[in-house]
Amino acid sequence: MEAAPVTSSGHSATGETSNRARAPDSDWFSAQHDANISSPNAIGDFQLAMFDNGNMRVPGSDGISCAENLQYCYSTAAIFEVDETNKTAHRLWSYVTPYSCWGGTARALTDSNIFLDEAAPIDLNLTASRVMDFTQDPAPAIVCKLEVDGQNSYRTIHIPSLYLEVQW
Repeated sequence: MEAAPVTSSGHSATGETSNRARAPDSDWFSAQHDANISSPNAIGDFQLAMFDNGNMRVPGSDGISCAENLQYCYSTAAIFEVDETNKTAHRLWSYVTPYSCWGGTARALTDSNIFLDEAAPIDLNLTASRVMDFTQDPAPAIVCKLEVDGQNSYRTIHIPSLYLEVQW
């Protein structure tokens, strides 16, 4: 019998407490959006990109989740390394963004940059969106940034240039 997946609280899908080791809270995600394969291979060992809203993250020692107190909340663009053989996954890379309670996109581009859409970031009063292209480095450099005021963007997608002489 295969074990049920374990949530960040250490409980299995059946509600039983697991005796398996629990990953640090920073490795867990919640209210994730746009999970997509970001490596050439899609089985065995592969990379999975997603936007992690972090709604149920517990950022402080008080046990209060982001859904209950926005003060210390944050979201992330994340890439996970998935090993299907050993049934493990770990956060390979992350970029911390202001908390966005819903929507979002994180995609690895062909040049290895990351394309990010924050649907409703808290620093823009939840009434705007931010779209960015940045390097996948330990200290990412922003290549392009667009903020759209008065409109939330559920899922922005990156398309290639429509002009043959212009590539990005």
